[in-house]
Amino acid sequence: MTSLPPPMELSRHAAAHLGHGLLALAVCLAGCGSESPPTSPRSAPPPEATPTAAEAVTPAPPPVAKTPGDTIETESLDTTPRRLKPPSPSPVETAARELLSHLIAGRFAEAVTTFSPEVLEALPAEKLKTTWKTVQAQVGLYQSVAETATEMTIKDNRVVDLLCTFEKAPLVFRLSYNDKQKVVGIFFRPPPNASPQAETAKDRSGRKVYVTLKTGSGTLTGRIDWPTGDGPFPAVLVISGSGPNDRDGNQPGLESDYLKKLGSALASNGIAVLRFDKRGSGGSQITKSKARDLRFNSMIDDARGWIRLMTRNKNISRIGIIGHSQGSLVALLTAQKVKVSAVVSIAGAGQPIGKILERQLTTNLATMPKLRDQALAILRQLTNGKKVDEVPEALATVFRPDVQPFLMSWMKYDPAAIIAKTTTPTLIVQGTRDAQVTVRDAEALKAAQKSAALVLIEDMNHVLRHIRTDAEQLPSYSNAELPLAPELVPALFSFLEQELVAEPSR
Repeated sequence: MTSLPPPMELSRHAAAHLGHGLLALAVCLAGCGSESPPTSPRSAPPPEATPTAAEAVTPAPPPVAKTPGDTIETESLDTTPRRLKPPSPSPVETAARELLSHLIAGRFAEAVTTFSPEVLEALPAEKLKTTWKTVQAQVGLYQSVAETATEMTIKDNRVVDLLCTFEKAPLVFRLSYNDKQKVVGIFFRPPPNASPQAETAKDRSGRKVYVTLKTGSGTLTGRIDWPTGDGPFPAVLVISGSGPNDRDGNQPGLESDYLKKLGSALASNGIAVLRFDKRGSGGSQITKSKARDLRFNSMIDDARGWIRLMTRNKNISRIGIIGHSQGSLVALLTAQKVKVSAVVSIAGAGQPIGKILERQLTTNLATMPKLRDQALAILRQLTNGKKVDEVPEALATVFRPDVQPFLMSWMKYDPAAIIAKTTTPTLIVQGTRDAQVTVRDAEALKAAQKSAALVLIEDMNHVLRHIRTDAEQLPSYSNAELPLAPELVPALFSFLEQELVAEPSR
């Protein structure tokens, strides 16, 4: 979803003004588990939350094979007949096991005290908690850790692999330490010669539920919500909005399960749904260096890859795309590059992102004219294709230098101009209580594409919930118990049934 900027990266005063409207561009580069939160582990107090294997990876080296420069150390074996005590663990192995024990016990604040400044910035305690929660949501509760560890040296860092057993699958917990014994990399990976759970889990009819997509910057993970009965089924690819969304539509601190609920609802109506973790979230692990290379086209390439995967699935017939918020533009652009039978824009902007940011900055910083003028000046520079090296701390969430290339690559697209060229049957859906995208945006898209259908849903907000007052707005972003707006699924199904099930309209 288009998320609220993390308050930690804004001054308190600025955050109060920016929080409601600005798109969380910073987390686009850092980056949506589908199961319910885990119950408490059998052998330890319950972690307060759990993540997917992607959040934990941002600062870490990618899980690649050993290079010629890497060295692997093994313990020497004593072949004498006398009985010896097992060798004492090395300092880094001891540190790694202690960090794991903190995760198991839910002591996330203690765990991050061993992180380097860079890792701590990318993975603070709250995000580490979410990461651990997602891991267990995907592979089940933690069970045990192997008595022996594997150690190696990679690029001057000491790396420790701990083989952990979870209820559904084993995972290697890898930690990389620098010469000061600070953690410079942390992530989960499948053990050698073992297939990840995503490759093996199937539903009751034998259809694969968890799917993966290999890209140039890493492997993306997703889940298919299958209808009951025999296929093939019509299917849609769901593309989420800006921010580090996992397949359920959640971000650290903002867990509303809006995409999980949408997938389940459409599947119950006979439409299969592929939802995926965006790069850098959930199980879609990428390194920090890869994240800096991301551009808007990267998301289009990912969507095209998922569509290709869907077309090869014998259980899928016609295919459509649903894009939410930023995902609306990705869906419209993807529909021009691959053949699909339908495209749906939910809460999609009707103007280029530069215009939207200008409007939001002008409104939200009205009481801070100096900061507003600085923000608008930076925006003008970026619109002209020029990077800005000096960014005020209060604006770092939106404009920090490492996110600027992505933002500039996004700015060149005009959603109205894109939808005007779209020949695929299109539905535009907009809630009237959306605080981030307005009815005027939907009307602009409709004006640009006269043949598109437009559905306005009374009192639906940006995370697809029905709210009656503005006071309900923010709480709905982190309340997974709330149902979807009741008019949403019928509107979607009516359109998708016509385009994917019945004879297409064109």
